[in-house]
Amino acid sequence: MFVNYGLEACKWQLLLKPLEKISFLRAFKSVLAGSSITMLTPNRMGEYAGRIMYVKEPNRLRAYNSRQHKPVARNYVDGHARVIGT
Repeated sequence: MFVNYGLEACKWQLLLKPLEKISFLRAFKSVLAGSSITMLTPNRMGEYAGRIMYVKEPNRLRAYNSRQHKPVARNYVDGHARVIGT
């Protein structure tokens, strides 16, 4: 489980790289916050609300809008992992 959250933190770091530099620990905390809040909201809507709490104020809206790229990145990584695994 920690590996999964660690990989999510790495992906979150990469997603935020154009906006601001964020440490792995801060990215990890934001992933955990997003996972915690998402349990209180329907359809995982709270995930990004929890994650952007750890982004600096001027970049929060842009970070929230960057969520549209996450499914593309996830499918890319998952597809390559399947190819490597077979």
